[in-house]
Amino acid sequence: EAGKLALEGHGDTTYRCGACKTRLMDNVSHMDVFHGEPFDAVKCPKCGKYNAVPEETTITITDVLTAGI
Repeated sequence: EAGKLALEGHGDTTYRCGACKTRLMDNVSHMDVFHGEPFDAVKCPKCGKYNAVPEETTITITDVLTAGI
């Protein structure tokens, strides 16, 4: 839907369009992005460009903190 964020949550990460810097996903967590409904790209509601979702990383800051690494 035009003008609406693709995903919104209660996490600590915001994804922006690589072309125009419009917020695409706001306050999302790793779980929101990588462990819900699968998707490969997000279309920017402002400029119409498709933005690839970054690959899932194998270790996160949260993993380090909770594992005591």
